[in-house]
Amino acid sequence: MERKVKYNYEFKLHCVEEVLNKNRSKGSVAQEQEISKTNLGRWINFYLKYGKEGLLSRKNQNYSSDFKLKVIRTIDQKCLSLSQACLFFNIPNDGIILAWQRQFKNHGATRFSTKTKRKTHIDDLQKS
Repeated sequence: MERKVKYNYEFKLHCVEEVLNKNRSKGSVAQEQEISKTNLGRWINFYLKYGKEGLLSRKNQNYSSDFKLKVIRTIDQKCLSLSQACLFFNIPNDGIILAWQRQFKNHGATRFSTKTKRKTHIDDLQKS
């Protein structure tokens, strides 16, 4: 099952183009469309770096332990903000990196692993 997308591709593209092509401010577009300036800014940055593909919604991804560690270490080494790291590594939102940082802080690199899928109720029933 795919996750629900709050803003579709066409909507994001329209908002980005209002700012970039029609020279409107992020604030005016955000207010008119009832979205946050932060989201709009993120969409603009991803569009500028990755083109239209940067606005496409992505299915939930599994990231390798090595990739997670690389992100965390790069943030520390280059003093990147979470937003900068998301853009640099093409990660859709900073909450993902925050979770990795918490996991790393609590468990260290030795137990830092990829997320495993949760068991469903059906799995439990089948084992009974």
